[in-house]
Amino acid sequence: MKLSKTYFLILSALVLVFTSCDNFIDITQEDVVEQKENIQDYQTLNSSVLAVYSLLADMTEQLFVIGELRGDLTVVNSNANSYLREFYDNKYSIGNPYVSPKGFYAIINNTNRLLMETDKAIHTGIIDSLDYNSLHAELVGLRSWTYFQILKNYGSCKYFTTPLEYPAKKVQVLAYDEALDKILEDVVAVDSMAYWEFADGAPSNWNRIRVLKQTINTLIGEIYLEKQDYEKAAEKFEEVIRKTDKFKSSSEVADDPNFKLQTYKTSDWFKIFMGSSSNSEGLFWIFAGKEYNQFNELQSWTATATRGGSYVVKPSEVAVKNFQNSNDVYRGLYASYGIDGTQFYINKYITARNPHDNDAQFFLYRAGRLHLLWAECLNRLGQREKALEVINNGTHLGDGIYTGGVRGRVELPPITIPLEVRDKMLWLENWLITELALETAFEGNRWYDLVRIAKRRDNPDWLATLVLEKYPEEERANYQANFTSASWYLPVFE
Repeated sequence: MKLSKTYFLILSALVLVFTSCDNFIDITQEDVVEQKENIQDYQTLNSSVLAVYSLLADMTEQLFVIGELRGDLTVVNSNANSYLREFYDNKYSIGNPYVSPKGFYAIINNTNRLLMETDKAIHTGIIDSLDYNSLHAELVGLRSWTYFQILKNYGSCKYFTTPLEYPAKKVQVLAYDEALDKILEDVVAVDSMAYWEFADGAPSNWNRIRVLKQTINTLIGEIYLEKQDYEKAAEKFEEVIRKTDKFKSSSEVADDPNFKLQTYKTSDWFKIFMGSSSNSEGLFWIFAGKEYNQFNELQSWTATATRGGSYVVKPSEVAVKNFQNSNDVYRGLYASYGIDGTQFYINKYITARNPHDNDAQFFLYRAGRLHLLWAECLNRLGQREKALEVINNGTHLGDGIYTGGVRGRVELPPITIPLEVRDKMLWLENWLITELALETAFEGNRWYDLVRIAKRRDNPDWLATLVLEKYPEEERANYQANFTSASWYLPVFE
């Protein structure tokens, strides 16, 4: 992504305007913030929309912490601060900044502002219907994605669709199921308005930081999966895959080089995380670049001292053993994780970077995870053979469309369900949890994957047993009470 210095000054100014409210948690406040930027053309409006993604970028560390540190694949080192250690313990204090939902509500409030401005722009003729549809769908999609993150982390949400400072604003406190239905309704309503890519549409990093149709369809699929509507979830995941993973045959590259499952049958799998626009794994990500003064702490947190890092987070023994036991050569050592002397470290945010660059990309959606979620749905629908094809070497979708295989692309042998297994659905689901650990370790999704399965099975002990494996054996009893179903959601200190 290459932007001029002037463009970034515009973005910075807009972000300052759009985040003037002091407290997005106290949503009953009546603070009024003047709109200092008059939107007079499409470019100004589009720049304002892009500014909101800067707010998302500011949340990179929090998204990593809340999605990963509570799971079984990461642990903290002794030099980690108390806030990170609380996530390792799954027990929180009122001052922990990573617990606060404030950043999520800031994004929502600003999308509401811009939806209002977009409506004004179409009515005054500043933009045409084509631009209106794409921007409106993008903003509602981003707002819905943000609400979904709130639900997954806090179990309920405060729902509002107008800026907080307006006296006529309406705020609803919605419980989990009600909120899930509401945001699904919102995002489905704009699905037909969204575009697979923007008009300038050559494969680029720029397309991946924005909510496009593939983002919206993946989100809809995720919500249906959360609601345990596996048929509708599978349909949405397949819709994205049909558009983005079009192979002419099982051995050829995809027709469309953008947003497909990367076929790395070499030791180059780690290149997924280098941030290159030639890589096609990413559907939606947070971009960073030191040349644009865009930084985050993921490299520092995960790099050892000899690599210039603070090394406060590292792979758990569970994570390392997962790779070693599966003989996962291309996704394992020096791909997903590394070893420096006797110290294991997370490699995904270090690869191809110099010490102190601190500009790692952070995936929100990528093709490998999308395929495995699709396989999860197929398994629950009883389509186990097709699910296995998706996991192993790819499947034929008809019309000459083939997919890549998640394991086949890294030269791992296909998995098969042993004949003696009675509950084949449960066996394959357990395997999928392991496969997700191999494919998406340390990418900020692990906690949500574990909670989703535990809720589905109505079995908090299943989650607790998995996560407790990362603690020293003699300490596990001390942590048992921290992983009941009551601890699945973060507290909101208001």
